[in-house]
Amino acid sequence: MNAAIDQKHPSTRIRALFLSDFHFGYKGVDGAALLDCLKSYTPQTIYLVGDIIDGWKLTKRWHWTPEYTHIIDALVDHRRRGVKIIYLPGNHDERVRTLNPILRARFCFDVGLRITNSIVHRAKDGRKIVVLHGDQFDNALMRGRVSKVGDWLFEVFSDLFSFTPQTASVVVDGKAGKFSLAKALMKKSGKVALRMLGLLERRIVRLLKLKGMHGLICGHTHMPKMRMLRRKYMYGNCGMWMGYTNTAIIETMDGRFELVNWPDMRREQISIQASEAVHIARNYETALIIRRIRQLWPARKLAREAERMGMKPL
Repeated sequence: MNAAIDQKHPSTRIRALFLSDFHFGYKGVDGAALLDCLKSYTPQTIYLVGDIIDGWKLTKRWHWTPEYTHIIDALVDHRRRGVKIIYLPGNHDERVRTLNPILRARFCFDVGLRITNSIVHRAKDGRKIVVLHGDQFDNALMRGRVSKVGDWLFEVFSDLFSFTPQTASVVVDGKAGKFSLAKALMKKSGKVALRMLGLLERRIVRLLKLKGMHGLICGHTHMPKMRMLRRKYMYGNCGMWMGYTNTAIIETMDGRFELVNWPDMRREQISIQASEAVHIARNYETALIIRRIRQLWPARKLAREAERMGMKPL
C-alpha cells in the first residue's frame, strides 16, 4: 500500500492527510521532507495525530529551526484555502490536552484549527475510522491483559467526561519517569517488541469492536504500518518524520488509504530564538502558534529567570 511521490503532480488532491510525530524540539527532525509533503498534497482535511511538539525536549532546552516555522506557515496556508485542520495531542505535547477550555477555544478560533483527544473520520465508503495519537494504550501495554469490564468502564468514562489518561510512567533507579513506547520498542529484544505490538493490536481490535468502528489510525510507536486486523479492521500508523523514516497516511479521492513515504532530506539547520522564529513567520496565525508553544514549554533555565524577574516567557 505504499505510494511514491509523483513529481509531475506536486499538488495532488486527496480527501485526508494523516501526519504524526514531528517532534519539533528534537534535533533529528526532517523538516525539509515534511514541508515537501505538505506542498505535494491538497487535502480536504489534515489530521495532526500527536507529538507534533516535543515538549519533553523543549522544557530541557529550546531548539527551533527556521523549517519548523515554514512548516507551520504551510499548514496555515492550507487552512486559509479552506482545509480543515484537526490536532490530536499526544504524550509529548500533552499540555495541549490540559489547556483551560475557554482559552483553548479562543486560541482554536484565532488560528483556525480544532483540538480534540480523538475523532472519528468518515471514509468515502462510509467506514468509521477512529483517529487518536495512540498513547491511550500505554497503560494497557504496561499492565498486560485487560479485562472486558475494565475496557467497558474506561470507554464509558472517556465518553462521558472526555477523559484522557496521563502519560504512563516507569520507575528507573528509584525515580519516576515518563514512559515512551517508541523508545521501549527500540530497546526491547525482537520477541518482546513483537509481543508488545501484538498486545497493542489486540487492544485496538477490542476498542473497535466496543465502539462499532471499522478502523483506527494513530502514531506514537514511530513504526509506519497499514494492514488489516482480523481481516476486518483497518489499522494504520502514520510513522514519524526523522529522516530515516518519513511517512504519512493519505485517503485518496476515490477512498483508498495508502501509506506514503519520503526520502531522507535532512539538512543542517541552526536553532533560532523564539523571537526570531516569530519574526520570520509569514502568517499572523503562525506567530500566535509559536508564542503559545513558547508559553507552554519554556526551557527550565529561561523559566526560572523569567520567574525571578516577574515576567511570563514569550
